[in-house]
Amino acid sequence: MQALKERKMILNTAILAGELLLKNGAEIFRVNDTIYRILESYGVTDGRVYVISNGIFVTIGENTNYNYGAIRDVIPVIVRLDMIIKVNAVSREICENRYSPEVAMKKLNDCTKLEKDNVPFMAFACGMGSGAFCYILGARMTECVVAAVLGILLQIFLMFLSRRKISYFFSCIIGSALVTLGSATAVHFGINGSFNMIVIGSVISLFPGVVFTTAVRELFNSNYVSGIIHLMIALMTAVCIASGVGAALVIIKALGGV
Repeated sequence: MQALKERKMILNTAILAGELLLKNGAEIFRVNDTIYRILESYGVTDGRVYVISNGIFVTIGENTNYNYGAIRDVIPVIVRLDMIIKVNAVSREICENRYSPEVAMKKLNDCTKLEKDNVPFMAFACGMGSGAFCYILGARMTECVVAAVLGILLQIFLMFLSRRKISYFFSCIIGSALVTLGSATAVHFGINGSFNMIVIGSVISLFPGVVFTTAVRELFNSNYVSGIIHLMIALMTAVCIASGVGAALVIIKALGGV
């Protein structure tokens, strides 16, 4: 009976590690490999793992009297590299046979206790990114400063909406519209700069670069379902950004232009 209970704990430990990775933006092949390695490190060699973008299916003991299975419905939240790094570190320690299944489960649960987001730092980083991208495109210093300020305000606004469980796509539409209106307002009141440059720099933090890169990696790793899903998310995000900017331009034109 103890052996059966231990196998259930091993199964739950492996699928928890995979769930944490998938929820925080890890690639499918990383999740799949991590679950297999944890199972094998505890001597479970008859495991079967199937991972897609929003679900994990694991079974052990196929065609035996102790056949167990587990399913996790996973909703990706946001890319959290700090979480992925922590779970990877614990999984490596598990594979080095440092922990029993019970201790490993506790270690993985501890990974979820991350520090709260540093809002001022994240907003500042977003603003610097917007200003720097604007500079790379050849903008003048005034345009870079305005883009940086709008980038900071955009990040604060997005985090505000995120904490209220507002749809990410809706947030992109509203956020891109607001920074476009903010750019027009800055130019209208005498900021010496290009309206187009300021808009491009301000909305750059919304662009789905990580998601698109993940989609390409998944497709090259033959994870076609996950790759197509990530690609659709990237395309939908781009459409939402364009919709927000377009709606703001319609309002600006109705008010007489920049």
